[in-house]
Amino acid sequence: MDNITIVTYSQSPRLVEFSHALLDTAYPKLIFNTWSPAYIQDLMYVQSDWIIHIDEDAFVFRSESIPEIIAFMEKNGYAACGVPDGGIIDHRPHNPVSCNPFFTILHRKRILDRVDKRESYTSEWSPEFAFKIPNICTKKQFSYEFDNFEPYYGFYFWLLKHGFEILYLNAEQWKDEPEGISTILNDHNEYPFVLHTWYSREYQKIRYSKHRIMRILYRLITGQPGPIVAGVHFKRISRAMKASLIMKSEISCLKRGITNTLLQTIIY
Repeated sequence: MDNITIVTYSQSPRLVEFSHALLDTAYPKLIFNTWSPAYIQDLMYVQSDWIIHIDEDAFVFRSESIPEIIAFMEKNGYAACGVPDGGIIDHRPHNPVSCNPFFTILHRKRILDRVDKRESYTSEWSPEFAFKIPNICTKKQFSYEFDNFEPYYGFYFWLLKHGFEILYLNAEQWKDEPEGISTILNDHNEYPFVLHTWYSREYQKIRYSKHRIMRILYRLITGQPGPIVAGVHFKRISRAMKASLIMKSEISCLKRGITNTLLQTIIY
């Protein structure tokens, strides 16, 4: 496998520390404390064959899904993967052919092998892209619109314009959260592997949002209580996931003192 790099744009050093501590991978990590509307396009300037972008409030609890997705993308000719930003998540009723990049993988080498390196990596919407709507979006009751809601949509439009294939991943609302905000992302085999809490920009500004994210993270690390996704108990989905969530992550985080930090942060 060629070189792989994880990239996170962070506004909260503590939150990205928690997020990366859960990642049981040996891939090098880059953390940028700046942000621009074209931050996904900017990933193409990272010198790596594969780029994995993970938001600081996206927590990977089944790390083995990442190399499995990359191998699947390599074998089947995909240039990018991610969850559609419309038709899948109830509070994201936007464009289903673009991905929401809270977790996205780019096969940078494959892309650069076919296009000029001086490209802008962005394109306007074209009606022909509507025919690329993923099947998973048409099977759910959530709304979508072929809009240009986010500045990063242009990158995914650009991929489609140049004939690249996108691997669209499924997702579900996390059922064990009263607010119904967080999202569980599934891999290409429908194994849950990422929990995205959303609204990390509020982590350092709004006390409630910080405590909501901390409670979720504490559950992921300790496994108490086991979250529920679509009526399936988290700990019973697979032995591999249980090992990743309860054993690897807890041991890793305990070594860093994260569990104690969380206990001091959470207000019950």
